[in-house]
Amino acid sequence: MQLGKNYLNINFTSNDSICLKKQQQETLSSTYAAFLPVYYNNKDMQTNNLSRIFKSYALIKEKSIGYKELKTFKAPYIGEGKIYKLDNGHKVIILPKPGPTVVNTFVKVGSLNDPRDIQGISHLLEHYIANGVNTSTSNSGTDTISTMGVNFSAGTANSYTQYKFKSNDCSEKKLEKILEISSKVFDLKNFDKESFDKEKAIVLRESNSPGNLDVSFSQKLISKFFTTNKIKDKFVGDEESLQQITGQKIIDHYNNWYNPDNMVTTIIGNVDPQKTIKCFSKNFGRKNNIRLKNKERFYQPIRKEINEPCSFELDGGNGDNVITTIGYLVPKSDSIKSKVCLDAFNFLTLMGFQFLSLNNLPSSPQAIVYTNICKLNEEKDSTNTINGLIALYTLNPISDESLKMTQLQLKKDFLIATESSSELSELLGKSLVTSGDIKQYTDYLKVLKGLKAEEIQNFLKNYLTLSKQQKYILRQNTSPKKLDSTRKVGFRGNLNKIDTSSVKEYDLDNNLHLVIDSAPGIAVTSGTFEVTNEGLTRRYRAGVYEILNKLLNQKHHLSPKCQTHAIDLLLYLKKENFGICFNCLPEKTQVAMSLIKDVFSKNTFTKEEFEKAKNNTKYEIQHNFKSKAYELAYNEISKDDLNSKGSDENILKNIDEVTLNDVNNLYKEFLANSQFKAVLTIPREYAQKYQKELVNFIDKSLPKFNKLKNNNKNSHISTLLSSKKKSTIVTEYSKDDTVCINKLFKLNDSISLKEDAALEVLDKILGYSRDSLLYKDMREEQRLAYALGSSYLARRILNIHVDTQAPVQLNNKTNKDNLRKSLEGINKAFSNLANKPSTQEELFLAKQFAKNLLLENVETSCGRNAILAEGLSTKYEINYINKKLKAIDEVTSKDIQNMAKKLLNQSFAISLKANKEMIDKNKEYLSSLGELKQVIA
Repeated sequence: MQLGKNYLNINFTSNDSICLKKQQQETLSSTYAAFLPVYYNNKDMQTNNLSRIFKSYALIKEKSIGYKELKTFKAPYIGEGKIYKLDNGHKVIILPKPGPTVVNTFVKVGSLNDPRDIQGISHLLEHYIANGVNTSTSNSGTDTISTMGVNFSAGTANSYTQYKFKSNDCSEKKLEKILEISSKVFDLKNFDKESFDKEKAIVLRESNSPGNLDVSFSQKLISKFFTTNKIKDKFVGDEESLQQITGQKIIDHYNNWYNPDNMVTTIIGNVDPQKTIKCFSKNFGRKNNIRLKNKERFYQPIRKEINEPCSFELDGGNGDNVITTIGYLVPKSDSIKSKVCLDAFNFLTLMGFQFLSLNNLPSSPQAIVYTNICKLNEEKDSTNTINGLIALYTLNPISDESLKMTQLQLKKDFLIATESSSELSELLGKSLVTSGDIKQYTDYLKVLKGLKAEEIQNFLKNYLTLSKQQKYILRQNTSPKKLDSTRKVGFRGNLNKIDTSSVKEYDLDNNLHLVIDSAPGIAVTSGTFEVTNEGLTRRYRAGVYEILNKLLNQKHHLSPKCQTHAIDLLLYLKKENFGICFNCLPEKTQVAMSLIKDVFSKNTFTKEEFEKAKNNTKYEIQHNFKSKAYELAYNEISKDDLNSKGSDENILKNIDEVTLNDVNNLYKEFLANSQFKAVLTIPREYAQKYQKELVNFIDKSLPKFNKLKNNNKNSHISTLLSSKKKSTIVTEYSKDDTVCINKLFKLNDSISLKEDAALEVLDKILGYSRDSLLYKDMREEQRLAYALGSSYLARRILNIHVDTQAPVQLNNKTNKDNLRKSLEGINKAFSNLANKPSTQEELFLAKQFAKNLLLENVETSCGRNAILAEGLSTKYEINYINKKLKAIDEVTSKDIQNMAKKLLNQSFAISLKANKEMIDKNKEYLSSLGELKQVIA
């Protein structure tokens, strides 16, 4: 018997005077196979005393069970977790936590470990293993990951590969099956060439895809951190290198890297650590460390430091975007403090720098990388802004107030992360893989609490200096001088007008007013067809609109044609409007038109279709009772805009009385006395070939409607807001101390363009940026809210959002009522806007935000189509977008004051999510604001 550090070897020979019987040998072998290799017929026998042998086995059985506990760690706000190490070297982190269970296995090998001649092999191996996970079964032969309802994902990063399983209802037996299946695919005993060839073909297609330009471009910068510069442009490899990868090379790569001592697994969820580690050891403890002879693991040699700036500017991108990537090297030894400093700087500046691990060697530095996509000719402004902010915080340490605010925000972000098993598994696993410990998680709050302003300043001085900056700028593939001069969409050029020379209008014989837009840069077809009936003669009971809407969508959106031809089709129904929105590939435009024809030609439904739609409508409304407070508040404020349905409760009460005849009559009436308008946005190349044919098909195939009347909507200030009614406050209990507030106002569609523009600008002044009123007051001055903002949503809904925390209890006294203070803060902001003229600087910034957002929407087919369709509902028609841009420019501080005064007197809906104690304490106050409703659990 020989007792080593990790293994107990028992040797038997046929010549020994005392030998175990075959049955005894098999018993010992099966009992200790997970951690004790048993060898037979070895002449190095050290004892022939059977009694001593079994005594030794008993002793070892007590001391070694295939794994050992390395550490118990405290998980802030959760409890205690355990770190184990199997005898074969595999490390396991187990953290009990209520909620979904996540099993995440990390292997310390990534794209940067690929030799140049086989770049992409780590990613290809990940694909092969992931395919095995999806197809493997448990010992029962029937259970697979998909049939068990387990979500599985995999991915390859710079320096690691991960395989994640997530189950929302993970029982002990299900966890055993997950571990059993995953252990099978991590053991590459039976290589399947057919599966390998299939995944290789998939990766080859991925490699040849024109997408992910910013990812491959970032790798150009990352390559500058290595002394050999032997990295190709694509993490997934190019066709040349992928074609060199054979099945044997995959097996060699696997044997070289996928060893237990190079793997970490995190298991987080509703699990018992002792039972879980035993089960894990049973499944993952059998594999020995097998290393290929004369084969070393490949690590790119990294520069020790960068002492001079380097900038590269390339042409080769597509469209109008410019990709700017900036990078620095940071010592890994200072990674925890550096991470906190970088998080603080990102928060203070709203930047997006992030750490990237270059390899997993203990002394290797990390990269700090920032990637930004901006408009053409704005790349210098982009980089100057970044460097200006770095210089600002390098020369001027942040104030104590800003530091405290930053610490609170980062702490809150950390707490939010702890609520998610998935995020925790990522944080813990990556920390152990890239840093060798989990201090980036366990010590984060400690380091954050002790963070000093000068430490952020020193971090910037040491690492984010211009002298050490590596920069890549990728411009589009055509010179700016050669651009189509008629295309003025975007941030460049004139922000006050958009060229509409590509738009053509047709008044067809069937009385359809058709607009076709073929602007440069459009790649897909988008369309909106809408009929309007302002004089419906019947009043339909609650539920008729909903069932008809469901009927239309289930019959057409889910039709085989849509699925076969990849056409997205959405039908919508309002009080006076029935419409269709769609998008498709340009070559499928004619197919989409045939679907439109079916919708407007077949105006009856079967009994079977009707019953299905009715049941689905009932189910969705019943399900909405369980939806979040925001969804209910949104429905409450916007329901009058949808149809004459009344409340959800009223629909459920009356829906069984709705008949098929009711639904068919409503549909027939919509089509019988309506006006018809349509907008098509199509690629220029397609329009040049088929526009005439397309117009003719629409004219001849669609039914005849009423002649379009002159549109005088939005011509004067008349009914700005909905009629005054009682406001609604919808509450929902949360399980933490975060208080989430949304206050919504609904505006009538008949508001004028001037009012619409004033609301756009008011929204941006109120809460769109760090310069907004809400941000300055509730975040910077009061330090009350951690996240807040204002947004002008679709269907003319203005939403003010605030995130804060429940009050702290000290000696049975509440030191702050954040909920009430937040609601009062929103009202205070409106009062300030109503009583004090906005400054010229506030107006200027708000107008720029409003115009830029509007112009961004015009760059896509769907965005252009939606804006043109919206314009047809106004007297400005296709010039609506330019008129709106002009109206935004003409907004005055007096317009903002008038709008704020009217909003102060307008009804609203509030959604409020907070803990029960907070809501119960404020019930009297909330009831004074409006009708109080509670989300049904």
